[in-house]
Amino acid sequence: MANTRHGYHLSVETRQRQSLARRRDIAAGKGSKLLKGRKQDPEFAARRLAASQASRRANPKPHQPMDKNSSHYKHMEPLFFKPGNTLFAGRKHTEEWKHAMSEQSKANWQNPEMASRMMRQYKPTKPEISLGGILNEICPGQYRYVGDGNFSIGTLIPDFVNVNGQKKVVELFGDYWHSPKMTATDPRQTEEGRKKIMAEFGYSCLVIWEHELKNPAEVAVKVKEFNEQ
Repeated sequence: MANTRHGYHLSVETRQRQSLARRRDIAAGKGSKLLKGRKQDPEFAARRLAASQASRRANPKPHQPMDKNSSHYKHMEPLFFKPGNTLFAGRKHTEEWKHAMSEQSKANWQNPEMASRMMRQYKPTKPEISLGGILNEICPGQYRYVGDGNFSIGTLIPDFVNVNGQKKVVELFGDYWHSPKMTATDPRQTEEGRKKIMAEFGYSCLVIWEHELKNPAEVAVKVKEFNEQ
């Protein structure tokens, strides 16, 4: 009797031995290891592949768009077809939808609890690590990185805060994210706006720009002067 799974004949004794081994494994809660690692006959594998390909050519199944009136679509819509789901990142959105999502994002960032929750997933960037090294060199143990959302001032989350009794924060501004183009609609993200808000809460603020890190010596001088004020 041919074993169609492997493409060659097995004796009655071999089949009985396999059957007993499988039963023992099932009773012991294990899968059968008797056939583990055994290779199929190349000719049998080729025949099976050819038959599968012929079946697909004979019975093609073109992609059918999902019927939006079907109960399946209505069941899946609230799970996968909601705004902001990256699963459908290629979909075109209306200007009204984009504006609504932008307003929702701004509202989330203005909520201290929500902003803190979103920031906890972030880790220090390379520029932040570089600035942290300069702070530790000039002011050892006096500044702690809080850009992960562990500390907030109003609706803002500073990058570094003084932990030595002084109400001082150090912010690192990315050249792109805090450029005039990106801050045109949000004055809080400008250097002047950031310092003004921090002052309202009694904090002094030093802003270091990303491009300034190319000259660590100058940054070190600014940090030292700020810390001695």
